[in-house]
Amino acid sequence: MAVRAQWQLAVVGLGTAAVQLDTAVNIGFPAITRGFGLATAEIRWVVISYVLTYASLLLAFGRLGDRLGHARVFRVGLAWTAAAHLLCAAAASFEALLAARVLQGVGAALVLSGGPALATGLFDEAARTRILGSFAMMVGVAATLGPWIGGALVAHWDWPAVFWFRVPVALLALALFRPGAAAAVAGPAPPPARRLLDVLALRAPGFLAVNVASVVVNFAAFVVWLLVPYFLGRVAGLEPGLGGAVLSMGAVGGILASLAGGRAIGRVAPPRAAAFGALLVAAGLLLGGAWGERSGLALLVATLVLQGIGLALFQLAYTDIVTATLPRGDRGVAGSLTILTRTMGTVGAAALLLPLFEILQADIGFLPAFGALFLGLSALPLAAAILLPWLARR
Repeated sequence: MAVRAQWQLAVVGLGTAAVQLDTAVNIGFPAITRGFGLATAEIRWVVISYVLTYASLLLAFGRLGDRLGHARVFRVGLAWTAAAHLLCAAAASFEALLAARVLQGVGAALVLSGGPALATGLFDEAARTRILGSFAMMVGVAATLGPWIGGALVAHWDWPAVFWFRVPVALLALALFRPGAAAAVAGPAPPPARRLLDVLALRAPGFLAVNVASVVVNFAAFVVWLLVPYFLGRVAGLEPGLGGAVLSMGAVGGILASLAGGRAIGRVAPPRAAAFGALLVAAGLLLGGAWGERSGLALLVATLVLQGIGLALFQLAYTDIVTATLPRGDRGVAGSLTILTRTMGTVGAAALLLPLFEILQADIGFLPAFGALFLGLSALPLAAAILLPWLARR
């Protein structure tokens, strides 16, 4: 049974990778803006149309999985995701691409709402933190590979390749997934009321605070994915393949954190681990704010790895807090909530930071605007790092 559970955990990770490989799209931002003749700020709609769609559906699909079975929702999501990726790759206009990204967001919500619940449901509850660490590691591998693969594909086949290469990933996971081996999560069934989130949970000590912290930390951290691709091309002068490799270093840091974090959080109070992760995110942003024309690859890589370690450690500790606070029968909602707060930060960053950057760039130039934004945003995770341990005790 253990071998079968490990195999199905890997398959769930593969299916989730079809969504998490969306980091490949970020390295394709410059190619998309060139291809459709867009201003830099307009690329935010590629992010917002996709992320806002799945953010708005996550809790509902998480509850649907709790009631109808996460395996069923997961399989529908994989099929939907494959079709949506094909539509994105075939888009002949920017408007068509955005419409396809909305459909892609629906598929992502179906897949992501069930992933953590399926992963933890395969094993005993005592192994929850360790399994969450393993699941986070698989997600991190996908996020790492995205820019590498995307950069290489964009160099040869232009931006549509960042979408169509994920179709076989989703279909392979769909073919290998065995619902019977990853049936519903064990534990009491949720109560009959069609609530999405237990309001009482929001009154638990520190629970609301850590959810707000997730939004804030992810808001600040997403500036890396928004602006670093342009820095690597305009200032560092890297071609897309090498640029994608450098951009992926943040996700490499995430893998390192996931490997160690699953065991470490079992020994350290999760709020303290989350605070330490937020502190590392702040340090990474401060280093990013110091980048310049003479910054070597070593500094760029070290900055992104540090920031990636911090973000992954924060996310893992935060996920453990949420899954431990909510009833096990609400595991789909719990997993969806952890993704929702991260997504709220991402959407907010995409909507606000790019227009702000455009204003700053017009006034003081690309590099000073880049540095000012990174330095200013470092204050957000720093504040979360300071306040989280104190708020968790209240």
